[in-house]
Formats: sequence, C-alpha cells, structure tokens
Amino acid sequence: MKIAFIFITAALILSGCTDGTDSNSKVSVINDQEAEEGTAKEDPEQEIPEEKIYPELEPLSEGLKKQIEEDYWEVILINNPGILETRLPNDVWTLKPRVRNYYGTYNGCVAVMFNGEAVTTARQYTIDDIMFFYMDSHTIKVWKEGDFYEIQAAYDLGLLDREDLESIAFYLNKGKEAFFGLELLSDEMEMQIRIDYYNLQLKQHPTLANPPKFPQDEYTVEKVLIKGYYGTHGNCIAVMFNDGAYQMVRVYNIAGVIFGYPDSNTIKIWNEGDFYELQEAYDLELLNREDLENIAYYWYGGKL
Repeated sequence: MKIAFIFITAALILSGCTDGTDSNSKVSVINDQEAEEGTAKEDPEQEIPEEKIYPELEPLSEGLKKQIEEDYWEVILINNPGILETRLPNDVWTLKPRVRNYYGTYNGCVAVMFNGEAVTTARQYTIDDIMFFYMDSHTIKVWKEGDFYEIQAAYDLGLLDREDLESIAFYLNKGKEAFFGLELLSDEMEMQIRIDYYNLQLKQHPTLANPPKFPQDEYTVEKVLIKGYYGTHGNCIAVMFNDGAYQMVRVYNIAGVIFGYPDSNTIKIWNEGDFYELQEAYDLELLNREDLENIAYYWYGGKL
C-alpha cells in the first residue's frame, strides 16, 4: 500500500477504532480495500461517453446521520470490548464516531466517512480503474441497513455498481486533482520517518519518556502522525507532523518562495534520519529553489 500528500490542515478527534471482518453483521466493516487494484470487471464496448455532470449533494438528514453514527458506535464497542476502560467517563464522547463527510446514497447504500485519529498520510486506491484519493488514513464506509462495508467489498457484493463508484469518487476526489501525480511515499519510509521524529522528540523533551498518569497518555511512535507529505526531493522528504499546535499565523520568505502557516506546525525536511526547517535545508543546499517551489506548490494545493 502506498501513501501520498494530504491537504493543508485537518483537526482530528481521537477515536482509536479498529474494524472487524464479518461481512454479515453489524460487528464489522468489511475490509477488502487494502489491495490497490480492485477486482476487474468487464465493461461492454461503448463509445466514449460525454462528461458526466454531478449535482451538489443534498445534506444527509439528521435522523439518518444519527442512526449511522449509532450503528458505527455499536461496531466499535463490539470489536473493542475494553475501549471504554481507556477513557475517563467524561472523555467517552471523544471516542464516539461522527460523520464528517457524505458522498451520496445509492439504492439504500450511504457512503460516508467518519472522524477519528489518522495514522498515516494520504493514499490512493484503484477499484475497477476508478481512483479514490484519501487525504489521511480514513476511508469511506458504505452503510446499508445497519451494516458497514469498505467500497471494494460493497462493489464485489453487488451493492454498488461502477456508476455508483464513479459518483462516489467524484465527490471524494473533488479539488484534489493537483496531487494525483505526486510521487508516492512507501509505508516503510513513512514508518522510518515517524521513528526518527519520535527519537528526536525524546531527545529534545526527555520528560516524554516519564511514565504518564494514564496509560493512554504514554508517548509512543503510534502517536507520531504525519499529516502532510509534500514530495521527495533528492534525498530529502518534505512532511508535516500533527504536533500539538497553537494558532499563530506566520509567513516565511525563503529564496523568494512564500510559505504561510495557519498555526505553529511547519514543514519539516527529513534527510537520512535528521530533520531540518525549510530555511535550514536550503541554506545547507539540501534543497534548491526549484525544490522549494515544488514543496510550496503541494502545500498550497496546486494553486500557485
């Protein structure tokens, strides 16, 4: 599985959810989407179709939205029997899923994405030659009559047809076209960067290694999240971590290339285990001006 860039910022609510594998009950979300290539299905020969026009989606009704969230909460509780023990009573609300995006309803199948902690940067999946671009580790879930399916499973089971996939992909991918050509970052490299940053944080902040009051507050590699990937430039990889940030708009001019940040998080440059700010990497000639322009292009969503 490969991963690629995410957009500028996203507020992520901790959930710690895992999905099951039983396809016939509310206990699971069928998870067949790990393969990048979906099951190929033959299409009849046809002329090149006219470009489809998709209307703006009407909002999901509050009643159905609430039902879907309650059904998914049941999935979480059944698949994670000890999950409530990891939170104080007043913090249980942080675990409950909330529908953060809606991608249409197709013959009783409702395509949604829930909130929650994102553990990797963006990824691309292809199902029957239709690409789905995710900007973090969340994926679309297909709800039907109380059960949940990944898109690949729903397609394989005949709950969704190819036209449905095209529609869902349109609403998911809208506005992300600039990133489809970005070179992919491997899972192995992503994990190495996270480990290196984890070790750097322990070195700079030794108290992070102290035993916490609550087990869930322990600082681990799993809590080091890459929320942005902005390309590989020679031996340098441009990323942004999901560090605790405070609001402080800042603008940097590096060799005439402008980088504006909405909070205290900044793009970091990883190079052979070490990390640099953009200015440092440029001064050390790890990056040139063209590299800076490319990083800024992805940072601003291809809108330079």
